[in-house]
Amino acid sequence: MWESDTEIDIKYAIFLVLWFIATIYASTKGVRFTLLLVPAFAIGFGITLGELYRYASFWISKGLRVNKYISKTTVIVILLLLLVAPYKSAADTTRQEIPSFNDAWAISLEKIKI
Repeated sequence: MWESDTEIDIKYAIFLVLWFIATIYASTKGVRFTLLLVPAFAIGFGITLGELYRYASFWISKGLRVNKYISKTTVIVILLLLLVAPYKSAADTTRQEIPSFNDAWAISLEKIKI
């Protein structure tokens, strides 16, 4: 898996690590800066899933001698199954959440309206 003919470009990895470090440092000055970790984590997670998909589908198709379309479909289904629990949790949260928009919000938003 590690021995390949492709060049590895670490610029993006260094950028994400610097993003994490800068955000963690900024969070020492204010908790609100921890929200800046979400996009960096999402990008890193997406890259990780993409690489996992690529290596797993290659390994299944070559190692187990399965058709590449079947192996890719199987890996996609397995990766999508990882999203079932977060989706159910988000759906439960939205059903139980009470909207917090009231007259005070409406008055405040009307005052700042351009």
